[in-house]
Amino acid sequence: MLWYKAWLETRSRFIIAIVGCTALCSTWIVEFSKLIPSSREVISPFYLLHAIHGVLAFVWILSVILLMMGGLLQEHAVGTSSFTLTLPVSRFHLMSVRIVMGLAQAFVLTVVPWLVMLFVFGSASKTYPISQICFHVFLLWSGGIVFVALAVLISSIVEGQYTAPVVGIGISVLLINALKAERLNPYSPWTFMVGSEYLQRRTGLLSGQFPLLHAAAFCSVAILLLWLSIRVIQQRDF
Repeated sequence: MLWYKAWLETRSRFIIAIVGCTALCSTWIVEFSKLIPSSREVISPFYLLHAIHGVLAFVWILSVILLMMGGLLQEHAVGTSSFTLTLPVSRFHLMSVRIVMGLAQAFVLTVVPWLVMLFVFGSASKTYPISQICFHVFLLWSGGIVFVALAVLISSIVEGQYTAPVVGIGISVLLINALKAERLNPYSPWTFMVGSEYLQRRTGLLSGQFPLLHAAAFCSVAILLLWLSIRVIQQRDF
């Protein structure tokens, strides 16, 4: 029942997000593909996919922030939390289901747009290595999970159907800009998501091994933020 409830609460936002992400990225690929042959510079067609990956990363952050809004605090704001609180389950269980559902939807938002992008790109008789797709998806998911966790924490602290998303987007933009400095880049989940430091300009392909330790650090930060979110809801007096 909890899983179905979590799905019902987010399905409209999820469908809009996944359609929006795939449509936007696919359209950009089609339009920019027309510009490459007429460019005076020799540009690898693979560089196009990496550039659109940056667009996907930004839209993905906005999407997961909107997806993760909701939960007990927002239900309390509209006066519907009494039903949820009467269910014979703990607040930890309620939060866990919501978090896992959100993470699953965020992962689908990572993979599906890339598969559609690959199909559109492949329709132009160009082949793109599967390993490159896996690399991009790994970077986007590993860095993006910090923004997912941040959205959950904000929705557990800030009350209001519209206030929480605005605060979430604002804090995410501030975080991205605050860590723009070169010496702070290693700590920026946004820079990690985009993955430009691994890009070979000549070929348009990512090089090197998967940065597992770097990804583990961001996952650790996300786990800490999610734990704080659960603790806040457990101690909240509804």
